[in-house]
Amino acid sequence: SKVFSNGSATVFLKTDGSVEATGPSDKGGDISAVASDLSSGVSNIYYNSNAYCALKISSKVVCWGAGSYGGDTTSFGSSLESGVVKIVNNEYGFTALKNDGSVVSWGSSYTDTTSVASEISSSVVDVYALGNFVMAALRNDGKLVTWGPAIWNGDASAVHPELGADVKEVYSNGTAFALLKNN
Repeated sequence: SKVFSNGSATVFLKTDGSVEATGPSDKGGDISAVASDLSSGVSNIYYNSNAYCALKISSKVVCWGAGSYGGDTTSFGSSLESGVVKIVNNEYGFTALKNDGSVVSWGSSYTDTTSVASEISSSVVDVYALGNFVMAALRNDGKLVTWGPAIWNGDASAVHPELGADVKEVYSNGTAFALLKNN
């Protein structure tokens, strides 16, 4: 078994791929609404202080806990039913990279991708959580696309124009990030 704790609720990923949880329901301790999806086939768990998400072997995402922190994927349901290859999380939500190079981000308003939707609908090769507020997607053309509050580097075009090309790798320690560029 693996144990995951957000400080309020604890989730157990058992060796048989099933999930159990304890703690307050608004923090992810109650899985009753998604129990059938968590009875088998779970490969990994992701969490923040108020929500949990499971990535299944089938590449489906199942979330629970506080909806405003990513526990409710109702509006993204069909896009998270299959094809997810990676999930990253920060304090306010989750971002998934799909095998077709598209990105889905959900949780608080900080995960709203409206302003960058066309840039992350295809050609994305990796996704990152840059601290507690910002998500990022690295495109195959070397552009790093970010979203979240501009004050926390959520608007790369305004804050860091050098992120617009030739980015090869992104490194983050949770509060800051650094880039390796091709040139």
